[in-house]
Parts: sequence; structure tokens; C-alpha cells
Amino acid sequence: MRNLTTLWSILREFNVRELRDELDAPLRVIVVGSADSGAPQVASAVDREGENIAELHDVSPNAAIRTEIESADLLMVVVKASEPLRTAEREALSIAGRKGVPTALIISSGAADVLPGDAVGRDVPADTVVEIQLEWLDEAQRRIDNVLLRSLGGRQLTLARRVPRLRETVVEQLIRDSSMANAEFAVLSTLPAWIPFLGGLLGDTADMLVLTKNQVLLVLKLAGIYGHDLNDWQRLIAEIAPVVGVGFAWRTIARSLVGFFPTPLSAVPKGAIAYVGTATIGEVARPYFRDGVVVDAAALRQIRERVIARFRSGDAGGSDPPAA
Repeated sequence: MRNLTTLWSILREFNVRELRDELDAPLRVIVVGSADSGAPQVASAVDREGENIAELHDVSPNAAIRTEIESADLLMVVVKASEPLRTAEREALSIAGRKGVPTALIISSGAADVLPGDAVGRDVPADTVVEIQLEWLDEAQRRIDNVLLRSLGGRQLTLARRVPRLRETVVEQLIRDSSMANAEFAVLSTLPAWIPFLGGLLGDTADMLVLTKNQVLLVLKLAGIYGHDLNDWQRLIAEIAPVVGVGFAWRTIARSLVGFFPTPLSAVPKGAIAYVGTATIGEVARPYFRDGVVVDAAALRQIRERVIARFRSGDAGGSDPPAA
């Protein structure tokens, strides 16, 4: 009962409305370019599964879409490899740049086109420049998806909610980022013990509170991504409590990890324990909220072993989306 009361106190400190608003927010990708540039194909690739987040425009009447560009989440300018950017296309990129809207220049080519010239890809005010072959549909789709992942990294929750084909990639990155953030906090929280002036400022209780809050926040994000109602507090508590409880198996995790560290580091592998505990929580919550699957003891052990192996291999960090 005391654990549930503590968990309720932690949950009350989160701005669930803000989290829900981010999940429910629209996502707008402006795709501009002439009809023969490949822009229609790029817009179709963005909306491959009917997501309806892409808006296709020809920027010849540039002033008419200035407002759309300024309020977009991402601007994609599509040009043919054999042609330079038009003045209107450069201006569209400049408008987005001034407003802080992420931009991508997509250079498209067909089998008969020459390779992109210096005039196309050089000195372009775009955050990302990507080449695609319209005949290689699968590879073009992969590169366009990578642009979405890299350019909309600040809209992770919205992207995962609005674009189902990218959901698992975003969830994987979210779990790794949260786990690494907790690991870094756990390591930094040990510093006061070595600094007399700050000694005792951050005790174990405070550490546990912060780590638990971050773990619960991760679970809330996963629940929202997979379509669960974040306003249903009673159901959330019932679902989250056993999941978060996995992360308190610190002694079991510590015993698994301690042999991997030389003395004296093996005494308190706090960063490693925080990473493995948080990642395990994420990997347990993932199938539960996605498929309704409750992880049993054997599966939990496999998850923990897999996370530990990932940590040992040096592949623990928040993984950047693959390069386009």
C-alpha cells in the first residue's frame, strides 16, 4: 500500500496534460517542388500508409505558402538531379530556416538523369541533403523515413503516434535515451560523496526518487504512444505499478553486473544498474502496452540478460537514427 501511495505521489508531479497534448498534436510535413521533380512521389512516401501528414505544394507562388512553411514541423524541398534550385525553392528553405523549421533537400533522379551537380547540392541552406533514385522505391522509402526520424527527433512522441511504421524505431530510441539519462544521473549523483562541500546533498533516497520518476515517465510515454488513455489514472496505476516494480530488483541486477567491473568499480556500479533497470522496465512495458502481453519470469530474465549484454558491448547509448 505504501508503494502505491509513493507511486501516486510521483505520478501527480508529472504534467500528464502536456504529455497527452504532445501525443495528440498534429504533424505537418510540407513537401515542395515541381510536378516532375519527384515531389509527388516523396509526399506519397511520407504518407505511405495513409498517415495524412504531408502537404504537397509547388513553390512558384512562394508567398502563398509562407504561412504553411513557417508553421510546419518539417520542410522537404524536392529537386531533380539535373536541375539547379529555383529562386523560390531557395527562398522556401530560407523562410523555414529563419523560423527554426527543420529542412531537407531531396535530390531525385531517374535512370536517364545525370548525377547531381555542384549547383544543386552545394551552398544550400538545408539541414539535410539526401539523394534518391525514383526507380529504387524501397531504398528511396528508407531514406525518406530516415529524414523523418532525424529531422523530427524533437517530436518523438507525435511521430511515433502519427506514423505507425516508424513507431518501433522511435520506441527503441526512447528506451535507450531514457536508460542512458538515468545511468548518467546515477553516475553524477555519486560525485558529491567525493566532494566534501557537496557531500550528502544527494543521498540514495533522492537518487531513487529521481530514477523512479524517469522510469514512470518512460512508461507513461510508451502507454501513450501505443494509444492508451493517459487520463485513466486508476488503470494506469494498476498497470504501471508491477512494471515499475521490475526496476526495483536492484540487488538481482547488481549481482548480475558486479562481476563485469574490476575492483573498486564493482563496489557500486550505480550507472550500470540504473541503465539496466530502466531499459528492462521499458522492454517489459513495450509488449504490454503494444500487445497486452504480460512478461513472465523466464522472459524477464531473457530481457535483462539481453540488456546487460548490450550494455557490456558498448551499444548502450541513445542510438541516433540511421543516416539518410
